[in-house]
Amino acid sequence: MARKLLLGLLVVVFLLLLWITTAYFSWLSDTSSRLEAGSSVVATPSGEIEYALWGDSGPVLLFLHGTPGGYDQLSFLTGPAAIPEGYRVLAPSRPGYLQTPLAVGSTPVEQADAFADLVRTLGIDRVAVVGLSGGGPSALEFALRHPDLCSAHIQMMGVSRAMLPSEEAPDSLESTMTDDPASFTNRLLSSNFAGWVLLRLMRMDMAASLETAMPDPSNRERILEDPEKVDAFIAMADSAFALQESRRDGFLNDMSQFEDLKVTDLAAIRCPTRVVHGTADTNVPLAMGELVASGVPGAEIVRIEGADHFMPVSHAEEVATAVFGFVDTHTAARK
Repeated sequence: MARKLLLGLLVVVFLLLLWITTAYFSWLSDTSSRLEAGSSVVATPSGEIEYALWGDSGPVLLFLHGTPGGYDQLSFLTGPAAIPEGYRVLAPSRPGYLQTPLAVGSTPVEQADAFADLVRTLGIDRVAVVGLSGGGPSALEFALRHPDLCSAHIQMMGVSRAMLPSEEAPDSLESTMTDDPASFTNRLLSSNFAGWVLLRLMRMDMAASLETAMPDPSNRERILEDPEKVDAFIAMADSAFALQESRRDGFLNDMSQFEDLKVTDLAAIRCPTRVVHGTADTNVPLAMGELVASGVPGAEIVRIEGADHFMPVSHAEEVATAVFGFVDTHTAARK
């Protein structure tokens, strides 16, 4: 009897392992194919850079994704925050993410210069640069160093100075697992399999996932009551955790850069600047946005009341209006 029970248990374990293996490798293949099909890689003077370009005509937004991420992070702009007609969005993978090697540029200055090379290589005259969270430092440097290419500059919850230990908050995709970035990387970015498991768990109980990530129940409800925002949150999570081995170098580099980030010469930025920041953002505190708004001559700030670090999803409509409206105002002609 005991032998039969043991044999039955072994069969169950074997079938479970077979299902897990099949499901994982199917996801890995599908995800790799999807990401490769959604982007292009171009040789620039700074090296090969992966990018996606959406839209047929209109002013171009250079979207610099957060930490972790990739060109696919813009995929959360769906539903009510979809890219309006008459705009184009250029979304590169920052160095160390997906198919852009870290050798292209590790510092914000080097990355800004690499993105300028990308813009010129693609034959684009001018762009409005948007720095999301961890993409903030390179967006600041782009606005400062390449005013001939920059028609407008938007900091969306952008990092603008060194992160302090007290500012490591649990309301972000980056810091959900642990307060120690190195430990987070070792555990979560150690394998693509770990990312697959996490993403499956999130999909199994979206309410619990949001509760872990977002402290304010009203912000969680904004997402849960709108299926399009649920899809957008999942897309944002995918852009952080899917194929993590291909995002690891960029994540580790960002963490290293943020520890000793030197504020750029804000007063020397002459590009029209808008800061868009949530008042309840504890991952990248509002003070970072206010630093940019007070330091860049003529800059303005849009404070989104009660929004946290997931405001591009929870407050998608307000964010889209703040971003595209500003670009429209400061773009002389659409191409």
